Amino acid sequence: MPLIAGGLSVAAAGVHAETLEKVAATGRITVAYREAAVPFSYLLGPHKAVGFSVDLTEAIVDDVRSRLKQPGLKSNTSQ
Repeated sequence: MPLIAGGLSVAAAGVHAETLEKVAATGRITVAYREAAVPFSYLLGPHKAVGFSVDLTEAIVDDVRSRLKQPGLKSNTSQ
């Protein structure tokens, strides 16, 4: 069982690396949220999402910006 778990974690690391490479190459990251999942995410106007999941996602995007050393990384949001 440990061999399988180790193999899966290595495969997952490769997928994550490919995703970060794609984000770095395009200069864009896409995130999504549900628009009516109070208190996790909901709309506070036509274009303003708020909630715990939205805050967490913004923190993750900020971390990706730091790791890639791309402070101007654009964030696309979809619902």
